[in-house]
Amino acid sequence: MVSSGAQLHRLYYHREILHLFHWGFSTNMCVVGCVTTVYAMAYRCYDCLLVHDCTTGYHRD
Repeated sequence: MVSSGAQLHRLYYHREILHLFHWGFSTNMCVVGCVTTVYAMAYRCYDCLLVHDCTTGYHRD
């Protein structure tokens, strides 16, 4: 189990992974806001792609 962006980065580095696809539910909180996703991985120079057709946001009324 990966619990930090640093752990995920080490895993990707050793497997020579450079391109990441992101999707999921509650995009505004989970896909963008977590330490292991789009912003954190882009900061570490990975190519990140958010798959729009496979995401949704959480809206509170």
